[in-house]
Amino acid sequence: MKQLLLILFSFFMSDLGCFSQDTVDYKSLLNDANKLEVDNEYRLLSKAMIYQNTEKYDSALIFYNKAIALRENRPKIDNENKIVLTYNEQTNNYENQDHFATGMIYYYTAVVCHELGKLDSAIINYKKNISVNPKFGDAYYQLALVYFDKDQYKSAQEELTKAVKINPQDKLYLLNRAYANMQLNNNDSAILDITKSLTVDPNEPYSYKMLGDIYLAKGDTIKACLQWQKAKDLNLEVEEYLNCKCKTKKN
Repeated sequence: MKQLLLILFSFFMSDLGCFSQDTVDYKSLLNDANKLEVDNEYRLLSKAMIYQNTEKYDSALIFYNKAIALRENRPKIDNENKIVLTYNEQTNNYENQDHFATGMIYYYTAVVCHELGKLDSAIINYKKNISVNPKFGDAYYQLALVYFDKDQYKSAQEELTKAVKINPQDKLYLLNRAYANMQLNNNDSAILDITKSLTVDPNEPYSYKMLGDIYLAKGDTIKACLQWQKAKDLNLEVEEYLNCKCKTKKN
C-alpha cells in the first residue's frame, strides 16, 4: 500500500522542492505542506497524502474530506483540471491521466477511515470508488478486509469473488477468499482457492498453513500435519501445531 501511495504521491509534489523519487523526507514535506494554500483540490490532496504516509490519519482524513467536498460541489460542466483514470484491458492495469483518478480519492479516504476504525465510513468510500472504477480489484479486496473486521464473512467472500474475477491470478485475493470460505465452513471451496494460489506462488508458507487448518477441520489430521510441515520447511513458525496435533497423533 505505501509503495503505491508513494507512486501516486509524486504527482502532487510539484510545489514541494524537497521531494525526490529516491528518498522522501516526510518531516520536510509536512513542514512545506503546512505552508501551502489549501484553495484547490490538488494541494488538499498533497497534504492528505503526506499525512497518510506519515500515519497521521486523523489529519489525512480532514484533508481528504475537504478535497472530496470540493470535487462533489463543483459544477459538473467544470472540466478544468479534470482527473480521469483509464483501464488498459491488455495490461490489466490503470493508466493515470492528469495526475489522479476521481475514484482514487474515495479509495484513499476509505483506507484512512479503515485505519481509524471508522468501518462504516470506509465501506461507503470504497463503494464510491467502485462506482467510479468498477474494474479496480484492490477496492473490492480492501472492502472485504473491512467486512472481515466486522465479522461479516459472507459479504467479504462476495467482494473477494469480484476481485478474483478481475484478477484470477492474485494470490492475496485467492487466499483471503479462502479464509472467508473457511469462516463460512465452505472448506472445499477454500481448498480450491488455496490450491490455485499455489500455482501462482508454490512457496507461500501461509497457503500450506491454511490447508493444514482446513484438513484438521475436516478431521484428517495426517493431511493437516503434512501441510503444516511444508509450512515449517518454508520457515513459518508452526511448531505449536506440529507438537500439539502431529506428535500426539504419532504417539
